[in-house]
Amino acid sequence: MEKSKSKKRRILVSAILTGALAMTGCAGAGSAVSQAPGETGQVAKKTKLTMWAWDDSFNVKAAKLAKDYYEKEHPDVEIEVVSRERNEIVGKLDYGLAAQAYENLPDIVLVEDYEIQEFFLKYEDEFAELSDVLDYSEFMDYKTSLVSREGRCYGIPFDSGAAVMFYRLDLIEKAGYKEEDMEDLTWERFIEIGKAVREKTGAYLLTVEPKDLGIIRIMLQSAGKWYVGPNGTDVDIEGNQVLKDAICIYKKLLDEGVACTALGWDEFVSAFQSGKVASVVSGCWIASTIQESEEQAGCWRVARIPKMGSCPESVNASNIGGSSWYLLKNKGNVEEAKEFMAGTFGENKEFLNELVGEINLVSTRKDAGSLPNYQTPNEYFGNEVILRTFAKVAEEVPGVNYGLNTYDAEEQLSSELQSIINGSDVDEALHRVQIKVVSIIGDAAGHPLKISQIS
Repeated sequence: MEKSKSKKRRILVSAILTGALAMTGCAGAGSAVSQAPGETGQVAKKTKLTMWAWDDSFNVKAAKLAKDYYEKEHPDVEIEVVSRERNEIVGKLDYGLAAQAYENLPDIVLVEDYEIQEFFLKYEDEFAELSDVLDYSEFMDYKTSLVSREGRCYGIPFDSGAAVMFYRLDLIEKAGYKEEDMEDLTWERFIEIGKAVREKTGAYLLTVEPKDLGIIRIMLQSAGKWYVGPNGTDVDIEGNQVLKDAICIYKKLLDEGVACTALGWDEFVSAFQSGKVASVVSGCWIASTIQESEEQAGCWRVARIPKMGSCPESVNASNIGGSSWYLLKNKGNVEEAKEFMAGTFGENKEFLNELVGEINLVSTRKDAGSLPNYQTPNEYFGNEVILRTFAKVAEEVPGVNYGLNTYDAEEQLSSELQSIINGSDVDEALHRVQIKVVSIIGDAAGHPLKISQIS
């Protein structure tokens, strides 16, 4: 639709110019083409900015709202929002920057927090530094550290990935439980409730994805642990007791029939939208996708995630996902892109408040809790003030260093996970994963090797 309108505008402008030039030929050299009030002899030209993002109900929707908001006040700017899968964005960005094929790249791109440090390492001169347009002291410290490298800030912090548990109260009640029974759970208690829900309603309590170990990531960060140590380079898989406990919980979820598997995003979403599962343990950003099922309005509630009862360090707070916006310095429109992003996602509280209402955004600004829509009850979730819960969780998330290779580590772990589920020794499996991931990450200075380079 937007492309069609643009084409019509170009045809109209062309026709006007042709007519104006013809008039110039009749009137003599003193006449000029005027395209904008107060401008003589100049053709007004729009600046076009392109944005890439994924998830139509959250990130892409936010980008389109920013486009509409900004274009109303800036008719000289045209913004195109392109929706792609996250993996496609990563691949195209990596390839395009390596080839310096800027004509095939956007001006603004959304990158997940797990992945940006590797881009900084490989393409340190490709991202625009933004300290001149943003006051980073106004953002949560953990988020600022994720968009920074060597003391310089490059990203516009977007959403918090605060992890929470969404659950179907109607199905929980059929199994004999109440809202208070879902508060401050351990994973062990979660499994007990899940068995009852499965028996009484036929629904699973959780969905897990064998190729995307989000649940394990949530458990790890709830205890302040990751696949690498605090320096982000030392592989911490073999001998990592928290990881071992998380894998054992993952296995028990499947063994006890509490969880079902989903292959990919579409199956994951279908599972809770169809009523196949009674809860979703994920980032707060999934709320907008849950709300797409209008027939389930009023059935859902929100609580904190379960913690790991076997791990004293684990808390009922964690993070999964979260992303930030980045501007490509060598694309050519970086100053215009800075103005647009600072005027919307960066510092515009009116616009951020709109996003809170439209997509349940949990902003990583320190003052976000004062936005009016944070205080608004959500009818879909039983009139709970869910954003207040999200914000409290975000403040309590244990900080970890994600390092450079989260998904490479998970690829190796997921390949061993099925053998663990089938009964293989966990310690031996983690030993094999450790060796493979060390090969991928490379030396301690942070020069990662690709999986294809491993013999």
